[in-house]
Amino acid sequence: MSELEIEVKHIAEALLKKEVFVDYSRAVCAAFVMLMARKVGRVDVEPKDVVKVLCEGGVPEELAEAVEKILHRTSDEWRRYITAFSPEALDAFIFDPTYEGETEGRFGVPTPASVAMLVRGLLDIKKDDAFAELCCGTGLFSTAVGLEFPEIKSIDAIELNPEGLTIARIRAYLIDLGNKMNVHGGDVFALCEDKASYTKIFCHPPWGLRLKGNPPVESFLSRLPVSLPQMKNSISSDWLFALRALYSLKEGGRAVIIMTNSAVWNQPDADIRKFLLERHFVEAVVSMPPKIYQSTAIPTTLVVLSKKNNSSVKLLDATKMCIVGRRTNELSDENIRDILMTVHDEMPTPCPAFSVEELIARESILNPLFYTGGDSTEKDMPNAVEFGNVMKSVTRGATITATELDRLESNVPTDFQYLMLSNIQNGMIDAELPYLKDIERKLIPYCIKDGDLIVSKMGRPFKVAVAKVAPGKTLLGNGSLFIIEVDKAKADPYYLQAFFESERGMALLQRFCLASVMPSISLGRLKEIKIPLPPLAEQKKIADRFRAKIDEVALYRVKLERAINSLREVYDQSVTEG
Repeated sequence: MSELEIEVKHIAEALLKKEVFVDYSRAVCAAFVMLMARKVGRVDVEPKDVVKVLCEGGVPEELAEAVEKILHRTSDEWRRYITAFSPEALDAFIFDPTYEGETEGRFGVPTPASVAMLVRGLLDIKKDDAFAELCCGTGLFSTAVGLEFPEIKSIDAIELNPEGLTIARIRAYLIDLGNKMNVHGGDVFALCEDKASYTKIFCHPPWGLRLKGNPPVESFLSRLPVSLPQMKNSISSDWLFALRALYSLKEGGRAVIIMTNSAVWNQPDADIRKFLLERHFVEAVVSMPPKIYQSTAIPTTLVVLSKKNNSSVKLLDATKMCIVGRRTNELSDENIRDILMTVHDEMPTPCPAFSVEELIARESILNPLFYTGGDSTEKDMPNAVEFGNVMKSVTRGATITATELDRLESNVPTDFQYLMLSNIQNGMIDAELPYLKDIERKLIPYCIKDGDLIVSKMGRPFKVAVAKVAPGKTLLGNGSLFIIEVDKAKADPYYLQAFFESERGMALLQRFCLASVMPSISLGRLKEIKIPLPPLAEQKKIADRFRAKIDEVALYRVKLERAINSLREVYDQSVTEG
């Protein structure tokens, strides 16, 4: 560790004490004031003089006032450190990403330095580019671009959170690119010009937002072509940010969006993925290693979009390309080089590429694991066995027509019920299943036993659930499903469900299914799927955690139903009560 790095560490230890600043943004603002104070020859700064001192140092008044506002909410303990550290160390602390994890949950998850380096390589930024960053957070990425390419044509960064915006403006001020770099405050969907202005765009949006119905988003969507699929409430916000990036991208330009993995394969986003594929906007997709962020284990994917008429899409599974750490993983320089060379077809083995038509035929799924990860998935599995080895027996669902069901159904509760795929949602079987008057002898082979694993034959998407059948009750399986009696001496049914509900398990189901208008999987192919089979004790731990989550979701569903029912009663209760 160099002397400068040691001094930066001492600054962090001094300013990030809970009793001093509590959070990272205030510590950066304090370091900035200390740096400017040294620049104008001050040895102390009264809290009331913060704006005056910053303006003496040449800081724009608007930025000075924003810094003062942040510091106003903390103690003035920082004042005793003004002359304790060198200007070089204060400057280095302000740009050091090591401590930015303190901001997580407040204005986004910071992009790790190694991931940022990979993104810059994928964008292939040049000095004649007009670059933009949407949701820039604290501006680390944009300022890194400015430092690496000081002759770049322009840099525009947008951030909504006031504190993140202030730190981004501090950093932009310090790299001193003049009018070339501008940091704008506001909603990226509201700050949207009616012309494509940029050749390169990066966006690491906040994850898990529900933006449908948001006025700026709705206003933005109204500008897009009428051919755009109707935006459902369940659409991942990641794709809304992707559309926003494409809107501002010039012909021939390129954008990189960091998305959660589910966005590239789940059913609710299939239409928007198809829309972008049909217009040849998707250039490449890179699945990132797990545990790449400091405080979240959310798996992520880099989606490369461009206006370059991409008739095929490169899909790279980079989930194993990292240095494995105790708590987090990291991309090494060698990992970054290998990923970039693979995507750019500079390695002996070219990057797997799939035609737009082939991807659309597979529900527009863009997760590399679904296409290229099958072999490595199985190879990397500990204690892998074929799924068929843990099956005692398998039965398909009955093929009872709607007319027959109408004849057999009972309007009052009986000991006989039936299950169809429509009764399985999010890995859970409906609590209330329809009743039958009786179950004819010819249908007995299609009955489900307690603990049987139910797997849908059709994959849009595949459904998996474990059946619960009370003593004295009989449950008939009907429709396109497999009823699997699991050998419980070898495998726990809930462990198997947990695996097949995982991203890797779903990828295997998709890879083994037959491509058609409605993808399906044969029993023979289902039995051939390799699954990881640890000892039963380890399976039980995973199964117990999975069941606990199912119970938690079920509880929320009950609460939601009660809340919806109470909404319907508000008017009548109000009228009755007067």
